[in-house]
Amino acid sequence: MQEAKTYRQYAAECLRMAKAMREAADRKALLQIAEAWEKQAQEAERLEKKY
Repeated sequence: MQEAKTYRQYAAECLRMAKAMREAADRKALLQIAEAWEKQAQEAERLEKKY
């Protein structure tokens, strides 16, 4: 579960940085990275439940 928590912290940091971005392209990229971290968190949780 620690991995999922860490991944969600990374996602939250990306969201925080995205809010500070002035350039739409930079903001969009950070939002996509945050989404990828969230998917990693979900996958980590799924795998942990499996074992």
